[in-house]
Amino acid sequence: MNSIISFKELGLAENILKAIKDKGYLQPTEIQQKAIPEILKGNDIIALSQTGTGKTASFTLPVLNRISSEFKTRKGSTRVLILVPTRELAIQVGDSVKNYGKYLKIKTVTVLGGVNINPQMQDLAGGTDILIATPGRLLDLYDKNAVNLKSVEFLVLDEADKLLDLGFKDELYRIIDLLPQKRETSLFSATLNEEIRELTKKFLNNPIDIRVKEEETTANTITEIIHPVDKGLKNLLLLKLFNDYKWERVLVFVNSQNRAKRLLRFLQSKNYSSDTIHGGLTQFARTETLNKFKNGKTIFLVA
Repeated sequence: MNSIISFKELGLAENILKAIKDKGYLQPTEIQQKAIPEILKGNDIIALSQTGTGKTASFTLPVLNRISSEFKTRKGSTRVLILVPTRELAIQVGDSVKNYGKYLKIKTVTVLGGVNINPQMQDLAGGTDILIATPGRLLDLYDKNAVNLKSVEFLVLDEADKLLDLGFKDELYRIIDLLPQKRETSLFSATLNEEIRELTKKFLNNPIDIRVKEEETTANTITEIIHPVDKGLKNLLLLKLFNDYKWERVLVFVNSQNRAKRLLRFLQSKNYSSDTIHGGLTQFARTETLNKFKNGKTIFLVA
């Protein structure tokens, strides 16, 4: 999309525009320019766009706009359901909803596995405007009669391809079957495969097809470089690149927890502030580790 427009031209309310300004965003990304008006009009959409292009705001902003201008939450009900594949993404989306909706009287609840379910049940007791959830924990709450899905007006499937890749198909289909047939559905995905097509045909109503730079697999904000190197020299190369490029923070992906622990010991032996994150940690520990990295207290995060 060549023309540059403002968030105000997309038709968003003033109190949402104020929150966007607070975040320092000036113009919407391409996916936001295409998706926001369609959701504001009440259309189902299937939006294909790679990670890093602003998909979260593409559904968060128009949904907040819609529910803030319409009737308030009925006690015990849920108006918006946002399904995400991972606990970290649930936290990220929850933070975005709260940031963009900070000038609205909107209740948001985020539920995910790996933590005590009781506080989440208490949060849901009076209903919520927006519920962000991972599939497994949502079904746990439903089976305990802690959440009402009969009043959902908006369903968002974020990272739908990852939801299916991670084996959530059965849970996803069960959840959608629990929702009212009359609802608006937005599906966001980085890829379009046969399972996504099947999901779209079954649960979306004449969706608007939105595609952004489908031929690319990486956002244009990311530069990819490959460095062929002997296995025994990987650690030393990492430090050389760190010093040559004067990086401030480095996220390193490895193929096992053991490799993560070995690299962590190496980095700490060189007096670099380092930490590791993996599935063996509690959700609390994972969240704390991510926050330290985001706040600059950790230079290297090995995952």
